[in-house]
Amino acid sequence: MSLNEKPLSLTMRVVLFVALTVIGCLTLVASLISSSINHHFLQQDSGELKVITQSVKSVLSKPYASEKNLRNALSQAVAGHHGVYYQVNTAQGRLIYKSTATDFSEFVLKVTTSNRFNQNNIVEWQKNTHTYRALVSDFSTEQQLYKITAAIDMSFHLHFLNQFQQSLWAIMFGSAVLILLVAWFAIHQGLNPIRGLSQKMHDIQTNKMDVRLDEGQVPIELVNMVQSFNAMLDRLQGEFIRLSNFSSDIAHELRTPLTNIITQTQVGLSKKRQSEEYQELLFSNLEELERLTKMVNDMLWLAKSQNGLIKPAQDILSSHEEIEVLFEYFDVLDHSADRNGPAVPADIDHSRRIVWRFRQYRRPDSVTKYTRSALTA
Repeated sequence: MSLNEKPLSLTMRVVLFVALTVIGCLTLVASLISSSINHHFLQQDSGELKVITQSVKSVLSKPYASEKNLRNALSQAVAGHHGVYYQVNTAQGRLIYKSTATDFSEFVLKVTTSNRFNQNNIVEWQKNTHTYRALVSDFSTEQQLYKITAAIDMSFHLHFLNQFQQSLWAIMFGSAVLILLVAWFAIHQGLNPIRGLSQKMHDIQTNKMDVRLDEGQVPIELVNMVQSFNAMLDRLQGEFIRLSNFSSDIAHELRTPLTNIITQTQVGLSKKRQSEEYQELLFSNLEELERLTKMVNDMLWLAKSQNGLIKPAQDILSSHEEIEVLFEYFDVLDHSADRNGPAVPADIDHSRRIVWRFRQYRRPDSVTKYTRSALTA
């Protein structure tokens, strides 16, 4: 299938599968019916040929004064049968009697013969415009060895089979068309839940991320798909919320340094100043720009960490050392020692516990807020 070629619809696929199945089944049924009728006619003709052969053998088994008397007796051997013919030849092929103008002598020497009735020896011959079903049997007397040929004209059978097959195939074709129409309607109705589900999915927009599909209103075959779709909506909604919060917070974070830079620049340009003042203004702007650069680097770090581009390194931290660094950062002990006012008594261990709790609860918001639950901040 080429890239530009669209795949078949579900309805068309199922209809094609049903069509192939129905056509195959109806063809098989039609073939079985035709074969059954042919077998029935074969059984019927076999009985007729057996009766004719037995009648001719009964005549040949009697003694006759002359061959003329034998021919007269053979002409009376079979009566009350329509479309049946028989012929008697010697073993050398000499014709003794035939009940019809058609001569079967040319076929007698070509077929397998037996002195007992065997349905497998029945053959079909075509002579002129007629088709015959025939049986050649051997029969011996004290004076002569005979070959008895019994034949039935199959014109009536073939005409009936031809009309029957035409009617049968017409019925099968009409049945196939009717079955396919019913199958198409059933498939179309059966796919209604999928079309309804597709419409509901199409109606979910970014401003309706809280909408979820109801698992109880879909067939059991679609429950897993609905559950997966709802789970995907949960993930998307979480990502949208985090992105919205991130956009809001980053706008507030960027507004302060940008406002400072603009304000300081406007103040500096409001009047002429000394070079030292301009230098101080540039240093102040540089500080704000470095702050912006740090924010950008932090955002890049968050993006890389969420995309798995940064491999986390595990390390063991000492709580004692971390607390000491925190105390040095705030310079709590130095300010208490150098303060000229009255000393404020404090429990150092209690203070350490407070600082530790402060450090535990006061984690960076940008990390905990914009990190997925699967990641560790």
